[in-house]
Amino acid sequence: MAFENVSKYKEQIYRCNTCGRCPRGPWDPNQPTVLPLPERQCPIYETHKMLSYSAQGMILIIRDLLEGKIQPYESLISAVYECLLCQHCNAVCAATNAIPLGELECAQIFQALRADLVDMGVAPPASMKNVNNKIQDKHNRMGNDRPRGAWAEGMNIPAKGATMIFAGCTAAYQNKEVVQSLAKIMQEAGMDFGMLEDEWCCGALQYDSGLLHDFRASVQHNVDAIRNTGAKEIVMVCADGYKTIKNDYPKYAGNLGFDVIHSSELIARLLNNNQISFTKKIDLGGMATYFDPCLLARANNVIDQPRNIINAIPGIRHVEMEGFGKYTNCCGRPIVNPVSKETYLRAGRDRIKDALAVEARAIITGCVNCKQSMTVAATKLGAEIKVMDIAELVTQAIA
Repeated sequence: MAFENVSKYKEQIYRCNTCGRCPRGPWDPNQPTVLPLPERQCPIYETHKMLSYSAQGMILIIRDLLEGKIQPYESLISAVYECLLCQHCNAVCAATNAIPLGELECAQIFQALRADLVDMGVAPPASMKNVNNKIQDKHNRMGNDRPRGAWAEGMNIPAKGATMIFAGCTAAYQNKEVVQSLAKIMQEAGMDFGMLEDEWCCGALQYDSGLLHDFRASVQHNVDAIRNTGAKEIVMVCADGYKTIKNDYPKYAGNLGFDVIHSSELIARLLNNNQISFTKKIDLGGMATYFDPCLLARANNVIDQPRNIINAIPGIRHVEMEGFGKYTNCCGRPIVNPVSKETYLRAGRDRIKDALAVEARAIITGCVNCKQSMTVAATKLGAEIKVMDIAELVTQAIA
C-alpha cells in the first residue's frame, strides 16, 4: 500500500523520539528554560485523553501504516480527521528541543496522511465531503446562493485596486461586520483598493482534508482572478485563508505575483505611515486580551502587529492570557468543526475561561473564524465578555 504524500516526511516520522511533550506538556526539571508554556497543549488530546488523539500517537500510527503492520480503519481515520491542524505540536516540539536534529512538522505530516487516505478512497469523512460539495457547487463552504460580494453593498468599493480585499467565506456570508470594518479603515486611509468580485472559497478545508485535486481548482481560479485585477497585494481577515493563500498556494501556482497580507499587518502599516490615527478613547468595560489565531502566530509569526495596534488605542488596557504568541491555544478552528465538533466546542470554552481568568472583559482577535468560535463558546458559557475582531476595534477608534 503506497503512502506517497506522507512518505515525503519519512525522515521526520522516524526521527521523533515520542517524548510525549506535544500532548501532555513540556515540563522538565532539567530544562527549566522552556517554561512557561501553556498547561494545555493538544486540543484533541484534551478532549479524549488518548494518545491516538495526539501528535505522539499519530506518529506511531503512521509508522505502523508505512511498515504495513496495520491498514486504515474507521476509528483510525476518525482520529486523523479530528486533528485541528493547529500546529501547537509543531511549536512545542521546537520550543523544548525535544528532537536533537530539529523539530517536526507534525501538522504537515498529518495533512499529507489525509491526502493519502483520500487517494485510497477511504477518506474524507462524509461531513467534509458534504462541505466540499458545497464549495464545488456554490464556491463557498455554506452553500449560500447569495452573491459573494453582497457584504459590500452601498460601500462603493471598486472592482480593481492596488490592494484587493479577499473576504473569505465566513466574512462574506456570516460575519460581514469584520470585512466591512476593514474596508472602512482602508477608505479612511485613502487607499487605492478594491474587492475581488470573482472570489471563490480559498480552499482551506479542501487542502486540510487532503482533497488536493479539488484544491488545485480553487487555487487556479483565485490566482487567475487576482492576477487579472493587476493588484499588488491582497488583504485578508481570515487566518485560515491567509495561511492557505500565502503558504500553500505557491506549492501549486508557483510565484503568485502579488503579496498576501493580514488585516493587522495592513493596519499597522497605515498607523506607522500616519495614514490613520486613533482619535477616540475606547471603553471595553475593563481589560482586554488578544487571542492569537494559530495560523497567524505559529504559521506566519504575525504576533507583534496586533498588539502594537491595541496598545496604541487610547483607553485600552491589555493583558495577556495563558497561551499566547506561538504557544497560543487553539479556539477550535470552526472550518473543521463538521468532523471535530466536540473538540471545537471544548477548545472555544477553554479560551473563554482563559480570558476570564485574567479578568478580561473583551477578547480581540485577528480572525473572523476565531471570532465566530469564541462568540459561540461565550454564549454557551453565559459569559459576560465581548468578542471582536481587531478591524472592528480600529474602526471604533478612528471614528
